[in-house]
Amino acid sequence: MENINFKTYDEIVQYLDSLDTMYNQESKELNDITIGVFELKGKKTKEDQRREIKKRLISYVKTYEYYDKFLRDATTFRRQDIVRFLVYYFSIVYGKKYVSLNGVSDKGQYYSVISYDLIISEKDLEKVNGNNNENKIIDFKELFDSCDDCCLLIGDSLKITLLDGKNLSSDFEDFPELVNAAKILVSLKLSHPEMSDQKRLMTILNNTCLEFNAVSHSDDNEVGHKLEKNYPDNK
Repeated sequence: MENINFKTYDEIVQYLDSLDTMYNQESKELNDITIGVFELKGKKTKEDQRREIKKRLISYVKTYEYYDKFLRDATTFRRQDIVRFLVYYFSIVYGKKYVSLNGVSDKGQYYSVISYDLIISEKDLEKVNGNNNENKIIDFKELFDSCDDCCLLIGDSLKITLLDGKNLSSDFEDFPELVNAAKILVSLKLSHPEMSDQKRLMTILNNTCLEFNAVSHSDDNEVGHKLEKNYPDNK
């Protein structure tokens, strides 16, 4: 595998895009090399060409998979760490206090043993739970319908991944605000591989020069996302 010293997320993505381009071009070249049943002249040359192209295509795939996996691994964290990070991150981005409620379950799923971490603005949590912060059995559909601000359920996996290759994972695809954070997390992993996961996450929160996606903090505008698909169906 080609040994390349990348320094940033963008450099990796550009390289992956170039691999895509080369793979598509050489796949077409491979398909264009036809060998007739009774073809004798030039047959060996064509067979050698096809063999070499196939070797390069396999190399492209392996290299792509390696860096694709690196992007996922560089943005995979313990569930408790990512929950804590998102609480502070959303508070910064949206300009309002966010909190987490651990061990939440859906009122509509009576027999479910799955619990979630709920990340929600303090204002919305008060609306949902009133003064009862110990209530952890919530109607998820009602919750998401009533939230004015962004709210998110984190599943019960031990580890959570922000990126699925080049893009945000399906759990976070409705939160483009996380793209910049994910890019910096990857870049930190490249430049400081010895840095702990917790320190990388804290670096994001402490970096006051972060160019967050534009989010209005005006009281006249809604901010965040009201998710209507990231809760389990009631059965």
